Amino acid sequence: MSNFKGQAINTNVVLKEIQMKNETASGLDITAESDKNQKFRKGEIVSLGNLCPHDKEGNPIVKVGDTILFDAYKGSQLTLDAEVYVVIYFNDITLVL
Repeated sequence: MSNFKGQAINTNVVLKEIQMKNETASGLDITAESDKNQKFRKGEIVSLGNLCPHDKEGNPIVKVGDTILFDAYKGSQLTLDAEVYVVIYFNDITLVL
């Protein structure tokens, strides 16, 4: 878990990116090659805005600590206290893992 010292507002989501490792069946690491072609990235949510949607029971659809896939081209990097975070809109979340 991250030590994020802030609060996202509106429908913004702040996350800590998780590096995905891609290996062939024989163990060859092809992460660098696949990264430049990969549209989606993996991240852990560290802060949610107050206007992020809830389900019918009023529970948040995603919560702090959830691991998600998000659209890599829509994120903006934020450096705070020497930590790098990514800020996205809730609508750019593709999948909750």
